[in-house]
Amino acid sequence: MAFKNRLLLFTLIWFLCSAALLTLLSVSVWQQNEQRSRQLLHKDLAMHMRDDNPLMVGDDYSPEALSSIFHTLMLLGPDFEIYFLDPQGNITTSGPPIEDVVRLQVDVEPIKQFLRGEPFPVLGEDPLSQQGEKVFSAAQIDADGQVAGYLYVLIGSQGYNAFADTENLLQYAPVVAAALVAILLFALVVYRMVYRGIITPGRLMVKQIEESAKTEFRVSPPLYLRSPELQGLANQYRRMMAVIQQQFIQLRVQEAQRREHLVQLSHDLKTPLANILGYLETWRIQHDEGRGMIDTAYHNAQRLQGHLKSQLEAARSPSAKIVLSYRELDVRELFEDVRHRFELQLKNKQVDLVITVSEPLNVFADEVLINRVFDNLMENAIRHSPARASILMDATRGKGANVSFCIENTIDETSDTGSLGMGSKIVDAILSLHQSQLQVSPPQVTEIPHYRVCFVLSSVMAKPSAQIRAVPTAMDFEDDSPPLKSDYPTVKAETSDAEEGTKGEDMHLSAKERNGHPVTLPSFSAVSKDEDEGTTSGNNKAE
Repeated sequence: MAFKNRLLLFTLIWFLCSAALLTLLSVSVWQQNEQRSRQLLHKDLAMHMRDDNPLMVGDDYSPEALSSIFHTLMLLGPDFEIYFLDPQGNITTSGPPIEDVVRLQVDVEPIKQFLRGEPFPVLGEDPLSQQGEKVFSAAQIDADGQVAGYLYVLIGSQGYNAFADTENLLQYAPVVAAALVAILLFALVVYRMVYRGIITPGRLMVKQIEESAKTEFRVSPPLYLRSPELQGLANQYRRMMAVIQQQFIQLRVQEAQRREHLVQLSHDLKTPLANILGYLETWRIQHDEGRGMIDTAYHNAQRLQGHLKSQLEAARSPSAKIVLSYRELDVRELFEDVRHRFELQLKNKQVDLVITVSEPLNVFADEVLINRVFDNLMENAIRHSPARASILMDATRGKGANVSFCIENTIDETSDTGSLGMGSKIVDAILSLHQSQLQVSPPQVTEIPHYRVCFVLSSVMAKPSAQIRAVPTAMDFEDDSPPLKSDYPTVKAETSDAEEGTKGEDMHLSAKERNGHPVTLPSFSAVSKDEDEGTTSGNNKAE
């Protein structure tokens, strides 16, 4: 429920309860004042009735006195009821018909309080009802120096009370209605004041902040409010947004510097990498010995070339967005590629890689990124494993349509530790793109401690509804801003068909034998971007 609705509802409930309570208190105070006034006005009535004529003749009441008292009762009207009580409060003579009397005995303690002069109103029991109490006037009747009884005069008969209650209810109805209307009007006025003084300025402030956030806080909102209660908060928001603007400017400057450094580094690495690729490809063509190691180095250089190109494209576009290329990957082939890439490192450290795949499994992932995950985890496992140890890499079917991957290795406490911790951050970022996370088991307290990491990837379902969606076949970048211009030179190399019959990338060079003689290793030179793109790179081409 909105704040304004809660405020309106709370105000209405509060004032309605207050109105009811105040009405009850007012009626109670009014009744007490009326009873006090009536009792104070008629407090000597019973005494005057007793003193006008002697009530006792011997041990009995005087008929003349009774006749005079009842004559006085007729003159007073039906608003009074007269009773003669004995010392114990038993009714001996009653003004109302005896068959209407409900209680034949009343409590004499209130009569004694009245005679002692205690503060009014003093209420006594009504003989005509079981629970009713009324104000009264009383006088003690003495005979031979002893208490012979009491003259008990009730002020306000039942008929009068019934008539008065009806009139009171009708009299208070317009007052109560007017009070309710006044309360509703007051609640509406309070609600309107709060709405205009707090709610509306608060909404305006939120709207201005949202509009400023859409422009990345480049434009500071005015945040000048008519409400003094919210102006202090608006001032603090203005200071906060000034700090945010300053931080945004610092981030843009740092990002521009980082991109420029990255472009410089990429250009510096392109020429040596192109040379390495050319040398490796020439070796592959001319020599058959050691072909496996050269192939591993060649493929790793190609992967490095792809990463370098991606980084360069990302640096040129400050708003580049990576589009993942999901496709179906065979787990066995994925593991074999990992074994092939790390074959030399495993051999140098005399570490065995034990691969376990319980059944044919497929996963749905980006091949390039998942290979980076395995590369980081394998490099970490090889670095921290002791010599002549084993690294266990297994894949099992998990819950649902998931495949669980785990890599476990023993820990060499004397091994070098990572310095930056970027590998784990890269792994976490890549796995988060695949809706997964890296789970690290703590080292087991044994004679040889072990380290185990696991993560889960989604497998491809064999149902028509789970077909692979059409996605890009390579990692593309959506560039929505002008490219970063740089005066640094770039390498231009002629592309040619490789051994496998596929075309090379921008920096992929191939060399061919001519007349059976070894060819000369290619040389490369850097050219400026401003040169004619249509010129041939004859100086860069292998002859």
